[in-house]
Amino acid sequence: MARTKGVLPAMAVLVAMLGACTGGTSDPTPPTTAPSASAPPAPDGARTLPCDDSIEQRDDLPEGYSAVLDAVALPFAPGSDRALQAVRDDQEGVPPFWSKIGLLVRADSGVSLEIDAPEREAVLGWGHAGDPDYFGTAITTSGCDGDGWLAFVGGFRVDDPRCLDLIVTTASAEQPSQVGVGAPCDGQQPPPL
Repeated sequence: MARTKGVLPAMAVLVAMLGACTGGTSDPTPPTTAPSASAPPAPDGARTLPCDDSIEQRDDLPEGYSAVLDAVALPFAPGSDRALQAVRDDQEGVPPFWSKIGLLVRADSGVSLEIDAPEREAVLGWGHAGDPDYFGTAITTSGCDGDGWLAFVGGFRVDDPRCLDLIVTTASAEQPSQVGVGAPCDGQQPPPL
């Protein structure tokens, strides 16, 4: 009996610690698509970002993330000083180098992300990112129900570490950027080890 006295308080502390790790507020109801009057035209061949694949709804951006056009947020900003890490992951149907990063999308924003590269050399994907069919050179959403920022798992895949040209587009603006995936773009440091 003496051994079990500390078990319940220890479990309560563990549950509280795990709850604190989630960061933002979570909504147990998955968001659904909410067509936006301000959605940009979808690039040719764009994959649709499924709202139901959001893993979390947040009120604010996590540390290290920067908003682009107040519609998406990534863990780098245009002009970031360090390239993203990329590891070799030979999955059939997609380029072998994988840089897993989260994408946050403002819930009511229509936005597209597009990379300027042939699909055999570089792709991006969030949502069903584990499925090679959901990777492509562009991803789009017309907006999702909810408030704040919706988080999605995914990232970039490249045939060789490289600098990618990324274009973020909303109905009213377009912002080009560069993303170092496993290799730096001009002016960037190599990825962390």
